[in-house]
Amino acid sequence: MLGQAVVDAARKYIGIREATGRNDGAPARLFNRGDEVAWCASFAMRVCSDAGLPLPGNYWLNRRVSTLIESCADAGIAMGWRIIPQPGDLIFFEPDDEGTSGHVGIVEAVRGHEIHTIEGNTSNMVARRSYPIGDERIQGYARPTPEVV
Repeated sequence: MLGQAVVDAARKYIGIREATGRNDGAPARLFNRGDEVAWCASFAMRVCSDAGLPLPGNYWLNRRVSTLIESCADAGIAMGWRIIPQPGDLIFFEPDDEGTSGHVGIVEAVRGHEIHTIEGNTSNMVARRSYPIGDERIQGYARPTPEVV
């Protein structure tokens, strides 16, 4: 199953953390080609690429979550928020009140009424999180496919 390949690729990075909490250290090297900038979208792109399902669009532009969402929509792999996601889907979150460009993670599992994720740049590391289905912060989902590059 393609989604499981994405989940497996994400799991191998759990626990990787920034050196000083400034988008630096291992995440900058592994996901951002050395740049010390926000890295949740770069993490998602790397995981999908590792799984053989590279995401559409330009890497440099897609490091911004809002641009990654646009690239997924343009490629026809974006889905609204009113679905039950599957393992391996990208999960997009609304920008916060501080004006960030949003956040993205990987759906690891759906159990009962909870979505379990693996996210980069959450508390300065790659970690698991969970959210209720229908959480108001969820903006939508995208499903990586082999046909889209």
